[in-house]
Amino acid sequence: MRTSTLRTIVVIGLVLFSSNVFAQICVNCHKKVTPNIVSDWELSKHSRTDVGCTVCHGDQHKTDQDTSKAKMPTPDTCAPCHGTRVEQFKKGKHAFAWAAQWAMPTAHWQPMALM
Repeated sequence: MRTSTLRTIVVIGLVLFSSNVFAQICVNCHKKVTPNIVSDWELSKHSRTDVGCTVCHGDQHKTDQDTSKAKMPTPDTCAPCHGTRVEQFKKGKHAFAWAAQWAMPTAHWQPMALM
């Protein structure tokens, strides 16, 4: 019994440590590329509760050569942790604007400031 508990603690510790390591790698690069986004994240509850970049954006993007592999979060990305809020969002008018925005074929080419 004690061995399995110890193993569980070690595994959880490794997962949290590796998540923090990957988040720091992301932060180091993105401070140069998108510093305001990093600043927003650092001030957020996600940062304070160790919700690193890979939780929302996946772990496939690793360099400036593979940026297309980074997932852009959707309301469904948020749902596992924020289910009630996502359901409320989906029932409101902002969900229609979100859907219309991404339905536009050229939306991904527009500056994010316009999005």
